[in-house]
Amino acid sequence: MLTVVAVLAGTLVGWVLTRLLASLGYRRPEEAERPAPANRWWLIPAVGAAWGWIVVTLAKQPEAVIVLWLPLTAALGWIAAVDLDVQRIPNRALRPTAIWVGTCLMALAITDHTTAALVHAAIAAAGSLAGFTILHLASPGSLGFGDVKLATILGAAVGAVSLPALLIALLFACVLALSWAGATRTRQLAFGPWLAAGAILGVGLPGVQNALG
Repeated sequence: MLTVVAVLAGTLVGWVLTRLLASLGYRRPEEAERPAPANRWWLIPAVGAAWGWIVVTLAKQPEAVIVLWLPLTAALGWIAAVDLDVQRIPNRALRPTAIWVGTCLMALAITDHTTAALVHAAIAAAGSLAGFTILHLASPGSLGFGDVKLATILGAAVGAVSLPALLIALLFACVLALSWAGATRTRQLAFGPWLAAGAILGVGLPGVQNALG
């Protein structure tokens, strides 16, 4: 029953996101003349499915983890849609997302009476920051610094659950991005959506493995 409620709530959140994005308020003045993006209906089932996935696969995690991931998933939907439109990730989305993740991780440390998740999150965030900064410097114009910041935030959020899950998340992100680039033959690839998708899939995979094993 809880899963059904999560899917329905996520579907509603996805619909709300489509309405918020319709104003194109995230665009800079020089981006105002760009053609309007295609219908973002995909956000509705995507957020609904993501919320169901989070509730099911993180069911055995502390409640603070699910509290962290449900709003984070909604934020990632907004970020993905914006990145697909203008090929950048606005700081005005990244800042509150980072604050939310940090606040929830602190709450997790307090309620769980251990700093293990906080330490894992710090290690994962530092590793993601270092790795993606190197990629950003090595391929200027291909990987934006917004992607670096998003990867750092997601590194903390995923790493708090499982450090191996972070590697899985990054693998998913790369495979999905390369598959999309190959299928669409595009040379301007927004990496943010695939980082988001990889993180959501990767963070839940340990839960699936535990359930099957």
